[in-house]
Amino acid sequence: MDLASGEFFSHKIKSAEEIAQILGMRPRQKKAIMCHGTFDVVHPGHIRHLLYAKTKAEVLIASLTSGRRRDAAAGGFSFFMRMPALFLATVGVACTAMAATTGDVSFAKGQWDTSRWTPIRLPHQKTLKAFTQRDASLGTQAFTASEIKAELDNVLLMTDTGTTEGEFAVTFSLSADHGTAPGVFISPVVKDGVLDTSLVVFVASYTMAVWTTQTDPVTGATKYKHLVRVNRWSAPNQQHVLRCRYSKARNSVVLRLDQGDPLLLRDVGITLNSLVGIWGCHGPCDFYSVTFPQQPVLAWSASDPKKK
Repeated sequence: MDLASGEFFSHKIKSAEEIAQILGMRPRQKKAIMCHGTFDVVHPGHIRHLLYAKTKAEVLIASLTSGRRRDAAAGGFSFFMRMPALFLATVGVACTAMAATTGDVSFAKGQWDTSRWTPIRLPHQKTLKAFTQRDASLGTQAFTASEIKAELDNVLLMTDTGTTEGEFAVTFSLSADHGTAPGVFISPVVKDGVLDTSLVVFVASYTMAVWTTQTDPVTGATKYKHLVRVNRWSAPNQQHVLRCRYSKARNSVVLRLDQGDPLLLRDVGITLNSLVGIWGCHGPCDFYSVTFPQQPVLAWSASDPKKK
């Protein structure tokens, strides 16, 4: 099937936003079910799977993982996603093919889709602060003494992974400036572009610390609740990898910094969702990439290596 003939079926291919409009707000009038995969080679097993799923709901959504290994530049809806999407739209079941919202991202200049990332701010910040685009990364500059005193030394950028059961890895570096603590935030609740609640992981040269944030309903200030801190050295001016796996169903998060031991957090005090982001804090830092493995790397529990 060529792309021209595929246009006869392309009305069934929807974006994440269109899917949300079709399903509507809860409680929904129609029961929906989703099947997820790459579907790069659609075979009879896929068709049987989709047909069986359709018997369990009125609306069937077939969501596609982007062809990251083949189209890593932007992580968008590429040719390698469009062909299986068109094929699924012709199989006769009432399914809708949807592109995964985020693929692997390189923050090098001109290599990422800015429309898929949203800058947000903290409640006390009157205006948005933006990352600086560098040739190989997104970064923060050194903050002034007045910015630090006013707690304006925070830059946040958010994206939607499209799943509440996922994993991502952020490659970053931090400067030797005192207090510099780049990090990530997981499952934020954002209201009118302002961060309300989230789970946050900050990495300084001497530690990795995990917090929850919440906006004080009286003062409007961001309140930080410390969950755990791991004392370990992360050398400045070198690249590090912070890997995070999250699960709404388990209400759990697993974290691993570089090749350190995984850290499992259960019942973290917030409802996990599909949103994640990067957070530049207190000093100069750089973010080089965010990757989303098709198969999880981090495990929910340890196993005896002798039995593998």
